[in-house]
Amino acid sequence: MDALKRKTVSRLTGFLQAGILLLLAGWKWGTVFPINKALWSSSYVLVTAGFAVLLFGACYGLIEVLGWKAWSKPFEIFGENALLAYILHVLFLKIQNLIQISQAGGPSVNLRIYLTNEIFGSWLSPENASLAYASCYVLVWLGFFWNFHRRKLFIKI
Repeated sequence: MDALKRKTVSRLTGFLQAGILLLLAGWKWGTVFPINKALWSSSYVLVTAGFAVLLFGACYGLIEVLGWKAWSKPFEIFGENALLAYILHVLFLKIQNLIQISQAGGPSVNLRIYLTNEIFGSWLSPENASLAYASCYVLVWLGFFWNFHRRKLFIKI
């Protein structure tokens, strides 16, 4: 094994060990100080940080160690213009929430709920319709930023 490969495997091992250590510390601390998302308790932070480091380690292992990069292209595309992606997505969600549409025989709803109900609500449960709308919303933004990627446009501060 060459030096670079040893270094990447060593990093991967470190990520996995750190993630497991954080998870165990969070669960142990959770017996004294409950794991509570609403309060962002220290035990919750340790557990979620542990999961995050493990997930990061898994991605690092797949991409850097095994060389499986094709699946990560959408994440790379969003990451190239991450700030712009965040700002635009929030802006357009707020605009959708401001636009009110009156329904025949029912109360008015915002554009986001209207689209969710009209496109997905007739054939999916409310939870799955919401998931389908969110997934399509992400795919629309991926298509938008794919054009930025293709043209090598990077908006930076």
